[in-house]
Amino acid sequence: MNSTQSVCSRFDDMYSLSLCSVNSANGQIREASFEKSVANFFDTEGNLLNDLLEPEVLKLHSNIISGKKDK
Repeated sequence: MNSTQSVCSRFDDMYSLSLCSVNSANGQIREASFEKSVANFFDTEGNLLNDLLEPEVLKLHSNIISGKKDK
């Protein structure tokens, strides 16, 4: 089982993304998340900068695969 939670509350500049994976064979749970300002991922025109967001998502995915704890 895998789950993703993406949260950005109204009038709040903080964006949080959490990934969770449960190994069906042994029940091991792996989680990774980050919380950053949305300003890190948008330009002054309001366009999403995928080249800045994608590495953050890939880092979460890598941490789950490797079993590293998020900081």
